[in-house]
Amino acid sequence: MSPLPFTYEFASATKRINSHTEYTRALRREIRAARRAERRILRSLPGLTVAETRILERIGTRLSVSKGTKIARSGEVGQEAFVLAKGSLEVRQGSLRLATLRPGALAGETSILNHARRNADVVVTEAAEIVVLTPSELRSVIELIPSLGAQAARRVA
Repeated sequence: MSPLPFTYEFASATKRINSHTEYTRALRREIRAARRAERRILRSLPGLTVAETRILERIGTRLSVSKGTKIARSGEVGQEAFVLAKGSLEVRQGSLRLATLRPGALAGETSILNHARRNADVVVTEAAEIVVLTPSELRSVIELIPSLGAQAARRVA
C-alpha cells in the first residue's frame, strides 16, 4: 500500500489525494461525469432510442466535418452512407437545393441500395458530426434500427 498523501491523475484533472475515502469519492465523480458525457452524445440523435443510438455508434464511424465540406458528390459511386448526429446537411442537384437534413437523417443510402451512382451532392451547411456507414454496415443498421430502415425504404421505393 502506498503512503498517503499521493497524487492521482484523473481524466479531468490531476488531484492530490489525502485519504482512501477522498480517492473513492473523486473516482465516483469521474465515473458520473463520464456517464453524463455519454448520455449527451446519445441524446444527439433524434428519432432513435438510446439502444438504437448505441447500435449505430458501435457499427459506424463518427466523424466531425466542417462547414462547406462536400461529403457526397453527384455522379460518384456510393461507397458510404451518412447519419447526421449534429449540425445540418444540404442535398443539392447543381444549384437546386433538394432538401435540408437535420440530426437523425440518413443520407447517401440510395446509391448503395440501388447499386447506382449518386444523383446529388451532400454539403455540410453547419459544422456537423456524422456517423459514416459502409455498404455492409448500412445493411446491418437497416435491419437493426427500424426508423432508419423506414427512411431508406421510402427513398429507394
